[in-house]
Amino acid sequence: MLDTIEVFYVDGDSAVCDGGSGALGHPRVYLAIDKSGRAICPYCGRVFARDPERAGQSEVLSPGEAPDLRPDPASTQY
Repeated sequence: MLDTIEVFYVDGDSAVCDGGSGALGHPRVYLAIDKSGRAICPYCGRVFARDPERAGQSEVLSPGEAPDLRPDPASTQY
């Protein structure tokens, strides 16, 4: 089980993730925000959520604070 969920808010239908951390990150991936309003990076597990009012912001939540944002392992595509 995850200790924390890192959530990044976007205003569009796509997101880009490189894992941050410069050379310690991962290859850049382009993610489509699905009809649930979120996308999960298959490399690092970051959650991207559509919320135009909070676009450009991020936060770290515990799974209990954001049960609807918890990654579903069955839906992860590689």
